[in-house]
Amino acid sequence: MLQLLARAHKAGSNVGAVCDAIHARQGELGMRRILGVLQLVKQYGSAATDDACAAALELHVPEYRFVRRYLPQSNLDPWLSAH
Repeated sequence: MLQLLARAHKAGSNVGAVCDAIHARQGELGMRRILGVLQLVKQYGSAATDDACAAALELHVPEYRFVRRYLPQSNLDPWLSAH
């Protein structure tokens, strides 16, 4: 679990903070949600995911579901950013 949190903090400070909040609230049961956040980093990039996590923290909703739904709403096309 500590390795996952370390990876999250490397992806961005806000990503790390959201994953810390998930871990604090759900413990080991939150591991799949933390893995989901790390998958969003792969899919959308660390900058976009960090921005989505910043929005989640600002709105006091540090949850995987919020970040997952926020990213497509932010008009980011992962295919265009990769090319």
